Amino acid sequence: DMGTLIRINMSYTAKNPVINTTNTNVMHFSALATPEKEAEYPGGYDQMKVYFKENAISKISELDLKKFTQVRVRFSINEEGEILNAKTFDTAEDQKIRQLIIDAVNNMPKWKPAENASGIKVKQAFEFTVSSANRGGC
Repeated sequence: DMGTLIRINMSYTAKNPVINTTNTNVMHFSALATPEKEAEYPGGYDQMKVYFKENAISKISELDLKKFTQVRVRFSINEEGEILNAKTFDTAEDQKIRQLIIDAVNNMPKWKPAENASGIKVKQAFEFTVSSANRGGC
């Protein structure tokens, strides 16, 4: 799927001729399958920041906001521009804040879907951070 992170772990052996030993090593490689045209929030990135400020950040109490730093969120946009599988990945944050972020993601308006090089709409995964920095959103 487009937007999928591909991870390859390769084990190999290498002979060290100087000290006449053979070592086993591991090499890690990551690549992200990106579509020709990425999915886009209606109005672009700046509008998405406004959306998160209005629908998540502004709903956090002043007391909780002082403790809040950031929450990483992952989700996919399907071929129809709908949000799928929203999850957060910062367990140290308050559960209420994490749920508020998930609800905001799940209630976002439809996105313009991603397209491959042939113009066919494809699914795309996203990950970004929502933070309280300057109450600015993501």
